[in-house]
This record gives sequence, C-alpha cells and structure tokens, in this order.
Amino acid sequence: MRDTTRILIPIPKVRNTHCKVEVDGDDLTSRAISSKFIYPTTTGIGTFNLVLSNAHGQLTGTYSVGDTVKFYADNTDNTTLQFWGRVDYVKDSISEDGQFLEIDGRHRSFLLTEHLVCHSATGTSPSQILKDIIDKLPASYGFTYTNVGSDIDSMDVEWNYKPFWDCIFELCKHSGFDCYVDNDLDFHYFEANSIENTDEAIVEGDNFIRTKDWGTNDIYEKTR
Repeated sequence: MRDTTRILIPIPKVRNTHCKVEVDGDDLTSRAISSKFIYPTTTGIGTFNLVLSNAHGQLTGTYSVGDTVKFYADNTDNTTLQFWGRVDYVKDSISEDGQFLEIDGRHRSFLLTEHLVCHSATGTSPSQILKDIIDKLPASYGFTYTNVGSDIDSMDVEWNYKPFWDCIFELCKHSGFDCYVDNDLDFHYFEANSIENTDEAIVEGDNFIRTKDWGTNDIYEKTR
C-alpha cells in the first residue's frame, strides 16, 4: 500500500516590510532603536519592549505609565495593527552608545492578570465556564467573547480568588483548546492546531530567526 503525506511547499514572497511604532499617538518610528513584542496563546497575555533614541533628553518626562503603545507592520503601508500595549515602566538610560528611553509594558488586556476569580461549576463545558467568568468582569473593562468556540467536554471547578489567567490555562489544559485576547479585547477560544496558516511559511534562511531549546541534532554522535 502506498502512503501519501500532504506537504506545503512555500513560494518565496517579495517582501517590502513597513513598520510603525506609536507611543501615546506619537509616531516614533524614526527614533526606535529596537522594538519587540511577544503575543502568545494560552500561556499569557503578551508583553513588549521598546528602546528609543533620547538624545539630549528630548523625550524625558514625555511618556508615563498607562500610555498606549501600538506596533504596526505589513508589506504595504504599515497600517496593520499587530500589537496594542500599555506602558508599565519608563526608564532613562545613558551609556557610551548614547542616551535612550526604555519602555516596557503588557498587552492592553493586562487587567486580566490583576483580576482574581471566585467561581464554581459542576459538569459544565469549559467554553461556558469561560463565558461565565468573562461576564463577571466589570463592564468597564470592555472584554467580549464573540470568538469563543464551543467544546463538548465538561468539568468541575471550584475557584476561590484564583488569578484569572490561571483559570484560562486550566480550562485550556482540560479541553485541548487555545485562548488569547485580540487587540479589540475580544476572546478567541478554539481547538488547538485547528487553524491552518496558509499565508506565511516559516522558512530557514528567510524569515526563521531562532527557536529556543532546539539544538544541534547529534543523536548519532558518540563520546568516547
């Protein structure tokens, strides 16, 4: 019997990446020395780090905790919002390389990491439990669950002042689903590995940068 395996052979794209960084509505792309954000599913809400040129202290005192930071990136006109964050720390730094302003923060859904959950349920689907604890959040937070999918499992929970995102992790671990909050504060809850990426391939020598804990394959090497 002949086996067949479906594979994806990516065709390299012509890239002309355009990026933009905004802090509190100000376009600071030309001042950005480095910028990065982490936007995971299930394991957390996401964080960012931004280093700006601050020659002669021109930006000192301009930005503070609570300001918004937006990262845009695409291959056309840098209007695609990739990450929306909130400033947690602002620090001036001086070295032999110059004067800089370092800004660190979290995704705008940061309030979830500061909220404790008291909730109990018996024989209830994880997706319904998720909706129930979202409904208990203050309306002023602005969270919605338009993209929460349904699951068929059921579980019992008894949470007393448990961190909100720890509850999310427990639900996902039980159901085999993933969860994240988008830049519009809407929850996405879906079966893990159920969404196929047909737009971008991870290609070594092209857009693949690095992967942690992935070392050299030395399985056939012997140490004498």
